[in-house]
Amino acid sequence: AGDRLTVQARLVGNRAPVIAQFQVADGDRWRSADMLSDKSGAFALALEAVTAPFKYRVVAGTVTSPTYDVSVAHAPRVSRIDVDYTYPSGLGLPPRTEEDSGDIYAPAGTDVRVHIFTDRAASSGRMTLNDGKAIELTADKPTELTATLKVVDDNSYRVALADREGMSNDGETEYFIRTLEDRPPDVRVLKPAQDRSVTRLEEVDIEAQASCIPSAAAPRKPFRWPSRVRARS
Repeated sequence: AGDRLTVQARLVGNRAPVIAQFQVADGDRWRSADMLSDKSGAFALALEAVTAPFKYRVVAGTVTSPTYDVSVAHAPRVSRIDVDYTYPSGLGLPPRTEEDSGDIYAPAGTDVRVHIFTDRAASSGRMTLNDGKAIELTADKPTELTATLKVVDDNSYRVALADREGMSNDGETEYFIRTLEDRPPDVRVLKPAQDRSVTRLEEVDIEAQASCIPSAAAPRKPFRWPSRVRARS
C-alpha cells in the first residue's frame, strides 16, 4: 500500500496517431486520464501512491483492453491487544485479563503477558520499548503473537510486525506502561450524605464504598456495603 504503480500499454498493428486513455472503474462509470506516449508508440501512466484496490482498462481509439484488477497488499497491523496480569503474591490479587487494551497499568513487580492479534498473518514481530530495549514476539498462531515482561517502571512500547514476504510495519501506535502505587483501600460513606439528627428509635440506612488501589488491579465496580442501624441513646 502506498507504492508507486506505472501502467504501460502498446497498440499493436497501428501506426496512425492515437490518444490512449487510462480508465478507472467508478461504479457504473469510468474516470479517464490521458496516457503519455513515447517515440516507440508505447503509452504509460504513473500512479504515485496506490492505497486502495481498483479496476482499470486502457482505451486507444476504437480499441479497448480487457479490464484488470489491482489489489493492494499491506504489512500486518495490530488489530487488538489483550493483557494478562499476574500480580505480586503480597498483594493477594488473583490473575486477570484485560481485553482489547494494549496499555499496561499495574503495580511494580507484576508479570505481564501480551497477546497481539493482527489483521493478517505475521511471521515475526518485536516490542520496542521507549528505554531502548526490544522483546521478540513469539508467533503462537498466524494472527497471534505473544511476549512477556515484568512491570518495573513507567515506560511505553510499539509493536513492529513483518510477514513472510518481507513487508514490515514499524508500529505507528505507542502504548503506555504505567506503574501504580500500592495503597490501602479508599473508603467513603455514601449514605447519609451529611450529618443528621435522629430519634432514639429511628432506623438509619448507611452505605459505604471502598475502592481498591491500584484501580487497574481492582474490579471495575467498587465494593459497596449497605447497612441499616437503629439509633440508640
